[in-house]
Amino acid sequence: MTSLPDALGVVGVFLILVAYAGAQVGKLEPRLAPALLLNLVGACLILWSLHYRFNLSAVLMEGSWA
Repeated sequence: MTSLPDALGVVGVFLILVAYAGAQVGKLEPRLAPALLLNLVGACLILWSLHYRFNLSAVLMEGSWA
């Protein structure tokens, strides 16, 4: 069973990847509020999950960027 911090961290990864994909295909302007908010909320969720312990969201984020 996935813990709440893990689940919210995975949601954070998803939000950041949506912002990245949107910028890459030209659907989101990276310097405007929607993309910035997706990145900010995503990062905050990941940081919140990492406050508790190393978890799946950290692995997903690092793997995605690699």
